[in-house]
Amino acid sequence: MKVLFRTNSAGPECRYIVADDFVKGNYLVVFGYGIYTTSDFKTPHYIGGLSNLNGYVNGAKSLSRFSYINGIASSPTTDRHIWISDQDNSCFRTLDRLTNITSDLTGVCGGFRRILDGDFASAEVAYPFGMAVSPSENKKIYFYESSDGRIRCLLQVGSIWSIQTITNLNEDIAGLTFDPTGTFLYFTTNSSIMRVSSTWRSSPETIISGFGHNDGALNSAKMRESKYLHFLDSQNILLTDYKNHVLRVVDLTQSYVSSICLLQSSDVSALGVQLLHAN
Repeated sequence: MKVLFRTNSAGPECRYIVADDFVKGNYLVVFGYGIYTTSDFKTPHYIGGLSNLNGYVNGAKSLSRFSYINGIASSPTTDRHIWISDQDNSCFRTLDRLTNITSDLTGVCGGFRRILDGDFASAEVAYPFGMAVSPSENKKIYFYESSDGRIRCLLQVGSIWSIQTITNLNEDIAGLTFDPTGTFLYFTTNSSIMRVSSTWRSSPETIISGFGHNDGALNSAKMRESKYLHFLDSQNILLTDYKNHVLRVVDLTQSYVSSICLLQSSDVSALGVQLLHAN
């Protein structure tokens, strides 16, 4: 599950939360420009970057610097490494969990922003967004190239890892994930939820479309800058409706949307304080 919220309007944001495959039962948390692991969201353990300092530097723990991190996924070949989408540095990075050393994975970090498919040594990215792991395809991680609206993929063919363009969406995506079977890639925009078949042979279809706040049937539901979405099961999606400050559930079987709770500042402030003092 991935959640986006602001802990302090004047300080770093908690930008990303995902299960920690290296330490079972833990979660990886991106807070500002730092990466942490925690089991209870009360005691964070720092593994890379600094929450309040951005940049581009490889190295161990506090020596490393990241820019805008908007995706993290375990390496498809080993849980020892996490792959990081470093959007404003125009590249992907990798962090070794045993040594806590960060290094380049692919793309030209801090270089000229360009889109170029190819093996990891030659491929280039501009503004990579998100990392969606396909549950039905081994060794494939999809991301959105926000500079020109295409879906690209980190994949292994034989022994060679490369980046390939998969399809053009021409949508301004705010979040993306696969359903549990890997049949569809779902994504959010400013006012919609859409999906595209993982065969990539058909155009995207709209699930919800409408700006505002309205629960009920999918064809009349509205939302405001929804961000991340997570499948609770094969037919129910948990959605963060960012500008409406609510969590919502999309029931695909009943074709219905429900708001379930408000995000309370008291729920996140303690985590923010802990992470700010963990460097």
